[in-house]
Amino acid sequence: MEAAGGVDILINNAGVPGFNASIEEIDYAAYQRLYDIHVWGCFAATRAVLPEMKERRFGRIVNIASNRGQVGFERSSHYASAKAASIGLAKSWARELAPHGILVNALAPGVVRSAMTLGYGEEALHDEAQTNLVKRWAEPEEIAAWLVFVTGPDGGFMTGQVLTPNGGDPIVGI
Repeated sequence: MEAAGGVDILINNAGVPGFNASIEEIDYAAYQRLYDIHVWGCFAATRAVLPEMKERRFGRIVNIASNRGQVGFERSSHYASAKAASIGLAKSWARELAPHGILVNALAPGVVRSAMTLGYGEEALHDEAQTNLVKRWAEPEEIAAWLVFVTGPDGGFMTGQVLTPNGGDPIVGI
């Protein structure tokens, strides 16, 4: 943090796929791995930047979740629940940290073309994209634009929210 001159924005984006597994196929090691990375990773990174953000009375934190964290997923309940936990952390931290000038939100995208999702294969990515209303996946640049918005000046009145660029798959929230 010293070399960078401080941290104004933290994007908690560490993640691994949950693979397609039923509850009977998910062992403790697979479950714990997802929670260590998705949940504890958010927690540890956030704790690392808080002292400086609190001192400066400014900060923006975004937890990258998933639309599956809002609606569940029948073939990777451990992944969906870990992403739901990252949403819960963002909402709780928004309440806790707003008095210190720190805004916290979650971004819960639908299917995004990335190295991780392409690990399932181009055909699987295409098939999943067909479940949303716009019949395509998001490109990483589209998700980055949401992050620029919520962490920039235009997002200065937004905290404790879940942004869901998901092509309408599913339509959640109000």
